[in-house]
Amino acid sequence: HEGLQSCAEALGDAKLLRHKDPEVKLLTACCVSDVLRIYAPDTPYSPDTLKNVFEVLIQQLNGVRDPKSGSFSRYFYLLERLAMVKSFVLMIDLECQDLIESL
Repeated sequence: HEGLQSCAEALGDAKLLRHKDPEVKLLTACCVSDVLRIYAPDTPYSPDTLKNVFEVLIQQLNGVRDPKSGSFSRYFYLLERLAMVKSFVLMIDLECQDLIESL
């Protein structure tokens, strides 16, 4: 799992999560959703990083509102992955009431 852990750490870095290019942010979110799926029910992220990850994931989910968007299939992919693994259950352990309410 060392290689996967390195990949997970790189994807959880604020530089990618907060990238100025919307496509980079979206693709990073998709990759992070797969990392969460692979590690489920655990997570490779610290509580602080996980909170940042969920903030970005929630922001990215707004993309499913526009089915005519060229990136809609990626936004839907993200939604499917997060729902399949029930990744948002991890937010309960983080006590992120503000993030939970934003869903």
